Amino acid sequence: FDKYTAVFAPANKPDQAIKQTFSSESGGMISATQAANLLAGRIVQREYINAMGNKQGEWLQLDFNDRDSQGNFKLKQFHLDIDIAKALQALPLREKMNTETMDKMLQGLHNGEVQAIKLEKNSVARQVNIAVNPRLKTLDLLNDQGKKISLAEALGENRGKSQVVDFIQELKNTQSRKTGLSVR
Repeated sequence: FDKYTAVFAPANKPDQAIKQTFSSESGGMISATQAANLLAGRIVQREYINAMGNKQGEWLQLDFNDRDSQGNFKLKQFHLDIDIAKALQALPLREKMNTETMDKMLQGLHNGEVQAIKLEKNSVARQVNIAVNPRLKTLDLLNDQGKKISLAEALGENRGKSQVVDFIQELKNTQSRKTGLSVR
């Protein structure tokens, strides 16, 4: 078993399927779950044996703007150590996770899966999603639409400010040339 081809077709755009051939030549095999997450644009971690015979990890992401001679997307590699467990402990989690739950969540994050967590502030719990960002050595908080949000937004602290910004942006997008109004 040297290689396999994975195909990803977004549910909302099945005619825009993309495919990639993954091989074991580059130091370690990418699992089917990791391949699906890579094709969905997420970052995964792969472990491999380096030239010294030691186990080493690297984060991988497909570069959808660059292809090789076989038509496959090139892989971006990030050789960074990220302490995901420490980053999780820094968040105001509603419940502390036991070892088994934490291990399962860490494995999912390493495979590129988005994980749901509950944050709590002043006895109010909010569910958000998290994903690993190895370039910044952080965990990204994501809203229901998959957009990055700040911790304050996740806890509901910036509602007024974000509504004002959204309103101003909407005014900018729909400004009237007839009346000459503009928003700055």
